[in-house]
Amino acid sequence: MPSFRFPGRAATPRRANMRSPKLTKMMKLLISVLIDLIGMATYVVPVLGEAGDFAWAPISSLVVYQLYGNAVISGLALAEELLPGTDIIPTATIAWLLENTRLSQLLNVFSRRR
Repeated sequence: MPSFRFPGRAATPRRANMRSPKLTKMMKLLISVLIDLIGMATYVVPVLGEAGDFAWAPISSLVVYQLYGNAVISGLALAEELLPGTDIIPTATIAWLLENTRLSQLLNVFSRRR
């Protein structure tokens, strides 16, 4: 399919990385808290909650990776949702703290992408 170009503008190549546009710190925090709240909501319905965790785990992991670009944190988010009894851990919010505070420098666990 031919691509449409505006007159006078060069065609821009597609980015190989499909991360969303730059989000502000507060937007990332709100998304992270929402991810964690959805993950914790499975405690409301104990038996059905574990099935919900299996559905939510890959989504949560993907969104955390898209937000923070860190495969380790993304893997932890996946494990946290899949393992029983760990839904209370706010993994996405912890990732936000690691990215936006000096805690990551002290622990040397999160590389900045700046």
